[in-house]
Amino acid sequence: MQDVNAETLIFVCYNLRPSDLLAMVCVCKYFKGVLDENVNPLAAEIWKNSRIKFTIFREMEPPSSMNQKTFTRLLTFEKGCQFCKNKEKPLAIYWIPGVRSCKDCMVPRIISSHILGSTFKIDDEVLELIVPVTQCMDLSRSIRNMDLPRSIRKHTHYWNDHVKNVIAYLMNADDNMRRELNDLKKEVEKKREEAQNYENWMINLRQSYLREQEEIFFRLHVGLNKEILTMMKEDYEYKKFKTEVENNPYLDWQQYTSRIDPIVRRIEIIQKRILIVKRLKKFTYASKRRSQYEFLSIRDKLYIYLPICPSFISPPDLKTHDPEFFERVILPTLIREAAQLDLAGTAPPPYFLEIDGALTVGNFRNHKIFECRLCEKSRRFNIKKFKTHIRSVHDLDDSLDNLLLTAEVNCDAALKKLFYAFF
Repeated sequence: MQDVNAETLIFVCYNLRPSDLLAMVCVCKYFKGVLDENVNPLAAEIWKNSRIKFTIFREMEPPSSMNQKTFTRLLTFEKGCQFCKNKEKPLAIYWIPGVRSCKDCMVPRIISSHILGSTFKIDDEVLELIVPVTQCMDLSRSIRNMDLPRSIRKHTHYWNDHVKNVIAYLMNADDNMRRELNDLKKEVEKKREEAQNYENWMINLRQSYLREQEEIFFRLHVGLNKEILTMMKEDYEYKKFKTEVENNPYLDWQQYTSRIDPIVRRIEIIQKRILIVKRLKKFTYASKRRSQYEFLSIRDKLYIYLPICPSFISPPDLKTHDPEFFERVILPTLIREAAQLDLAGTAPPPYFLEIDGALTVGNFRNHKIFECRLCEKSRRFNIKKFKTHIRSVHDLDDSLDNLLLTAEVNCDAALKKLFYAFF
């Protein structure tokens, strides 16, 4: 790596995001040296330029005890918690210890003034020599002394290592160090004020970006119809994405806009598939035909191969066509595609009328579609009730082998709950 021209490398670094610079530091000693402020006098400017150019943290300079690299690393929220690496939990920067952490990881690393006083008998004069951990987020609900009154839970908290260092320092102190102790108190107060300024800066920035995120989500929702909006709010990927952005609003929104479009497109496709299944149901019969329009059996090859039919995977927009478009075009196409897949010997997906398929597809298993082969007149069960039935009535365990032997899917019940066989 040392063959890389230093001037070229520095030019490249000037145009990299903080996360890329942090990754470069881990590549080799040469890259690490180029980005080390103690080795390369231009390194500080590289880190500062990256932070200003690619993040929202442009206004503040690092605290007096922190260099540009550490400051930039601390503000790289997309890396998640520095301890557990989780990227979904709410994060806060604690300026006194200089860490970016979630609540769960902070709890074992701090100690309250109440515990220091009541358990370890450390008096207030000693605590005046320790800078308390300022907090952008309320830790009072998660600290370990949960059984104590609220007033006590609100006590000041200190970084464990800072407490140990000060106690070790005082154990070696003598009567002639009073002046040094006074200077230390002044330094503590100075650091406390500085940390409070940075905390206020982060709180104001967070509130500003939370308002901006709300506006962006509002504009996004305005462009969607009610059905898509309802489904999107229940979509796992969307909820995960929204929680991630809301928990850490400092993240660059531009990185995440590309994640919204695939979610919306996927939901639109699901909507079209739902419409196809609803239309199919009108032409389908189970144990017997009830009208002249029901010409398609629920046991037809179409239902076996429907999930992998091309026109079901990428369905057309039925709402833009006339009401008969489905019957004239879509239904014959689906039937033809299913027949072709069968002739080609394509392995079918799990089929909802077979027990092993009914247990895996959609939300089928939670509905009353199962009957017992061993009972002369069986009522219908969902899978949970059916397992209870074979255990209590037939003295069988609820293994898959026993389910395959004793259970069958009722066609009429399956037709009524056809939606849940696919969604």
